[in-house]
Order: sequence, then C-alpha cells, then structure tokens
Amino acid sequence: VLSIAQDSIGFIWLGTLNGLNRYDGYGFNVFLNSDSTRPATQNRIKKIAISGEKIWMATDGGISQFDIRKERFIPLPTTDRGANYHDLNTKPFRKILIDSDNLKWAIGNNRIMVLDDRNASKPIITGSKEIKNLPQNIGDLVFNDIIEDVYKNIWIATGNGLLQLQKKDGGIEFVGHFYNYVKGKPGWKNYIENVFINKDGMLIYSNSEYVLFHKLILDKNKRTAIELKSEVRMEPTSFQDRKRFEFSYISSIIQSKEKGDYWFFSNGFIHHAKSDFDFKRPDVLYLS
Repeated sequence: VLSIAQDSIGFIWLGTLNGLNRYDGYGFNVFLNSDSTRPATQNRIKKIAISGEKIWMATDGGISQFDIRKERFIPLPTTDRGANYHDLNTKPFRKILIDSDNLKWAIGNNRIMVLDDRNASKPIITGSKEIKNLPQNIGDLVFNDIIEDVYKNIWIATGNGLLQLQKKDGGIEFVGHFYNYVKGKPGWKNYIENVFINKDGMLIYSNSEYVLFHKLILDKNKRTAIELKSEVRMEPTSFQDRKRFEFSYISSIIQSKEKGDYWFFSNGFIHHAKSDFDFKRPDVLYLS
C-alpha cells in the first residue's frame, strides 16, 4: 500500500502496486483498469487524491481517474491531444495534489503537469515548458513530493532542494529554488524525500536522517521566503534498530490535530515524536 485516502461516505481507498482497493469496514474490493488503450502500468498506483466523487491517481503509466459512484475508471477530462496529453496518459508519475483551487498537479521523475478542468468544456493542461521562468535545467531534477501552503504557494521536494511555484494571471510561475545551506553540514541534505505543512503553517521537510522546520514569511511582493527554525537529526532509541534505520527513509509525515504530535512513516518504521521540542536550536529527535 503506497497511498491511502477516505471519501465523503467513509470508505477507505488504498493505492497499491496492483490496483485500487476499497475497504468498507467488512472487506476489500479491488478495482483494476482494464482499458486496453491505457498502459497496464496504470494499475501500479503511487498516490491517490479524492475530489468529490472522483479519485485521481498518480501511476507508473500516467494519471488515472476513477468514478466512485459508478465504480469505474474514466478518461481524463481533456480535449487536448498534444504532447502534454500524451505525457499525462503514459509517463510515470509519483505524486498528485488537488490544490485549494481544484487544480490537479502531478509530478514525475523530471516533469510537472497541471490539469485545470474547472471549465468542463475546455480543460487546460500546463506542462513544464509552459511554466513561466522555469529554469531550463529543471528537467535534471528528481521530483519527490508536492504540497500547497497557506498562501497558495506550491512547493515541490526534489533531489536538490525545494522549488516554489505560484498561480498568477491564469498561469503558473516559477518563484524560487531553495537550498539548505547549513554551516558545517553536508550538501546531501538537499535531497528531500517529502514536504509537509504543520498546523502552525510551518514548512517541514525531511530525508533519511534529518527533519527541518522552516517558518514561512510573506514578503512585500506577496511571495514566500523561508527561515530555518530548527534542524532535527533523527535517531532511533534502540541500538538494535540503528542499523535498520540507516537504510530507512521518511515516506510521509502527519500531525495529530489534538496534541500536535508528529508521526513519521518510513520503510519498516513508524516514528512518534512530541511537538514540544525546542524550535530555537538544532536538536536530536529520538524516535520511538
């Protein structure tokens, strides 16, 4: 299971490497995309997101859509049959995000795609080449995760820092590329596995050993800058787990709504950390 979401009825949906699964409290139903015109790899689902009665999926064979009420896979809502449409339907994608304006963002190894289907009669696909001011060498990056902050900025975690994008004048604009330069620390910390916004609006991202907390600051041009608040080195509590943890990576982060505690999920570990550690200085977060 690589992704999980709950619909408005209460059903639990699971994205797996062998189709879309639904759990109704009693058992599982498995749904496979059997459309012969679509790649079989569309059943290898990396991330799911729910919008109304539709489930959007990032798969190894493109972006796929499932109608919850009709219980069937449906074509993407677009009349565009150009290169962007081909990529959206065939190329591998790792994550999908439905933002606060109901735009669908999909990221793959070296591509960004945005589907605007708010006008059902004329959907628009924006690819990396149409994003304003995006550096030409951006295709050399690996894109790992994507999230929207409280100011509607889009942040993309990459193999070399964070990208910031904004929606502006009906289009998409590249704003900045943020690197993590911390004195005396190795550059590999710029490899970011995932990115998360906590309940205080603080940007959190991580790799295999560090979790970094940044405060979002809105400047006079209404663009967001980030200020390092705390750098937390992750250590397992058990010496026995230390070896396994060296080969572990954080795949996702969630925060408890009640206490504000953090839960970190990785391959083989579920880590819990209280929210009351000191943000004013680097610290060691011992994971239980």
